[in-house]
Amino acid sequence: MPAGRRVAAAVPSRIARPTRRLLLLPAAALYAACVTVRGARETAPADYSRDVGVATALDIAEGAARLLDDGQYEVVRRDGPPEIYFETLWRSRGPFADEVDRGATAAQSRVLLRGRRRPRIGTARDLFAVRVTVENRVLLAASDGWQRVPATPMFVEHAAGIARQLELRLRSGVRRYD
Repeated sequence: MPAGRRVAAAVPSRIARPTRRLLLLPAAALYAACVTVRGARETAPADYSRDVGVATALDIAEGAARLLDDGQYEVVRRDGPPEIYFETLWRSRGPFADEVDRGATAAQSRVLLRGRRRPRIGTARDLFAVRVTVENRVLLAASDGWQRVPATPMFVEHAAGIARQLELRLRSGVRRYD
């Protein structure tokens, strides 16, 4: 083939480029919508989550059982190890003042606790990184069912108290390796 001669490439002609741009518009719009929804979720979550420490499976079981019992939460699911998971029923509570200001007539909370196994070093016992999540939902005057709404400052304070209690139990507990 002579050096100056061009061969038709598999690249579409200039006429097809505007068409490709038109095809990309819906994809770009969908991406922008997803980013917007994700951003809104991150700025105003309905739940409160916090890492509360590292503990053995026995320490987690005892600490969680006491905490949930003290808070009158009923455990409906308990798994593990190898991954530890506690889930409670939704527990009714009176709505906080700032929830009432937003139209809530009733409120419920539940607690989720997850323990993820940490890598074992040498002959050490299994330790788990513990994360607690307190979920919230309210019954709004203008709706028929429970709604997950952004957490209010008073709910966050309430949930942070639950997380602090579990953290203290895990920190102050005597490590048991049975």
